[in-house]
Amino acid sequence: MDEMLKAKLMEAKVDVAAGLGRFMNNETLYMKFLNKFPDEPTYHKLKESLEAGDTPEAFRQAHTLKGVCGNLSLTVMAEWTEKLTELLRNKETLTQEEQAQAKAYMNEIDENYQKISDILNANR
Repeated sequence: MDEMLKAKLMEAKVDVAAGLGRFMNNETLYMKFLNKFPDEPTYHKLKESLEAGDTPEAFRQAHTLKGVCGNLSLTVMAEWTEKLTELLRNKETLTQEEQAQAKAYMNEIDENYQKISDILNANR
């Protein structure tokens, strides 16, 4: 990983050092999985299930995405998906207030997803 890519990822709040540590400091392996992130279907499934009002499915997708982000050390995204996961946990439907909160969390997730995806796609 070149220094410019590393710096851009760190600006997007990716903890590159921790991510490398999770992959036994194997940079090639870490980058292999990190480069798959822009195509991660869980993100899109989460958006679709929230828009459809399918709270249980949105919870499953948020929980899965939280794990993906955590494993790749996408720090900010992991934090927002954790907040969304907890908001959705054990709910069949959301109140209007909860829907507004979920939308706010999703806006943060969208923004971070786009930043990270743009960086990685430019590096392909």
